[in-house]
Amino acid sequence: MLLDTGAGKTGVAQVVNQIIDKWLARTKREHIQLIVAHTHAHSDHTGGDEQFKSLPRTTVVAPNLNAVQSFFGINNWPEQVIQYELGDRIIDVIPIPGHEATSIAIYDRQTAVLFTGDTLYSGRLYVKDPVQFVQSIQRLVDFTQNKIVAHILGNHIENTRA
Repeated sequence: MLLDTGAGKTGVAQVVNQIIDKWLARTKREHIQLIVAHTHAHSDHTGGDEQFKSLPRTTVVAPNLNAVQSFFGINNWPEQVIQYELGDRIIDVIPIPGHEATSIAIYDRQTAVLFTGDTLYSGRLYVKDPVQFVQSIQRLVDFTQNKIVAHILGNHIENTRA
């Protein structure tokens, strides 16, 4: 699974394909399915999507609420946390709207890494819906209550000197 494709000004698909090719050679496999999903729908996170849409064995989850809910099987947005199986690995998908309506966090059970998109990161954050944002932060707190969280990884870069 690839989370976010960037702003579209780089050859992200080429880099991802190189990583996959090396992994396939190392594991002596012929192919693997790639899922391209997004932490939310802002263009600086979806700009490279076009590079992936025509690739074989690649599913690009459209960056809109209906597509996100449908792909991950989320019937009760945003309260439902779902478990999604990536072969021999399970991730948890946690809806966290507030910054943006389609925002999700991903918890990787194997590494104990929590990916939070733009919802949690050390930089300036714009919140579209403050009530939803507060509820989403509480949902993350509740979700992690009895879990090890080795790292929280935001998905944004601040390009300022401050």
